Amino acid sequence: NEIHKKLAEYIKVVLSKGKRDISIITTNYDILIEKALLEEGIEFNYIIDGKYSENGIDLLKMHGSLNWYYCESCHNTKVIDIERLVDYYKEGIYPIVGLCKKCKSTNKLLIVPPTKFKSIYLPLVRIWAEVENKFDEADIIIFIGYSFDSSDDYITNMITKSIMEDK
Repeated sequence: NEIHKKLAEYIKVVLSKGKRDISIITTNYDILIEKALLEEGIEFNYIIDGKYSENGIDLLKMHGSLNWYYCESCHNTKVIDIERLVDYYKEGIYPIVGLCKKCKSTNKLLIVPPTKFKSIYLPLVRIWAEVENKFDEADIIIFIGYSFDSSDDYITNMITKSIMEDK
């Protein structure tokens, strides 16, 4: 997608100027932004998987991701490598469920559909808290393609709260 590519190019320029505290917050669970970042050689941190790179920017996906899986039994979270997932898609394989290696229960795709009443999985609670912190700490917030839909009014509330508070 051209928008994701342009955003990744812009982030690369900003990073080259020494600015490191960049975060991307998205409600999209597709993997287009990841692909664009990887094409530009930009590392990113999901936070959900506990892996962290000092060189990476934070990528906070509020509604999950097509490469995240969650076990409701043992609360284990699994992140599938983007390139591996793309290879699956090219082969016509669309993994939706899997087997949890930890407890042998079912891993389900960790996404939140765009509905007014959301089922929130435990790992996403941590991401939502981090998003709220990012909004509170931000000097600049840039919105791209976000509609402020009523089904996501909790996000509007987070943003409004952070704007209204003195920094």
